[in-house]
Amino acid sequence: MTLPPSFTTRLVDLDTAPAAALPWMTLDQSATATIRATTGTLPQVQILHSGDSVTDAWLPTPWEVNHPCFARHISLNLGQHACLIGRSIAQADGEVATLLKGLGTRPLAELLFKDGSTALPEPIYLVSDQGWFGRAVQWQVAGCADPLLLIELFNPEFVSRYAPTA
Repeated sequence: MTLPPSFTTRLVDLDTAPAAALPWMTLDQSATATIRATTGTLPQVQILHSGDSVTDAWLPTPWEVNHPCFARHISLNLGQHACLIGRSIAQADGEVATLLKGLGTRPLAELLFKDGSTALPEPIYLVSDQGWFGRAVQWQVAGCADPLLLIELFNPEFVSRYAPTA
């Protein structure tokens, strides 16, 4: 379960995803907590990048193509093996960017799964050129005016081994 050097993602219909990936792609709870409940081990957050970036062409409104943003790229690892990679995107100088910068190696769930934060309906489903399936979900973080876009892609080797448990 090693991390590929880079990812190119494209939109995909949920009905084209492998059966093993579907429960992970449609989680309605913290991926970190679900991985822990499923494997018995708390995954470790590895920061791959945290800083200035630009948005991708396929992103939904209000994200503009090639718009400056703050991005936090991570992998959730069990030992040396990545089970998920994530990208959190926020307005470059917004409140959410400040919160993301303060997370360090703590999981994003500490921001998202607290009172008042909400995920907007209609996730966007994705697949990478390496076969990692996932989703993009826009969040409204409690106490913040600006949105957060969370992209999660699940390692196909991980999802073939583990079905999520609560």
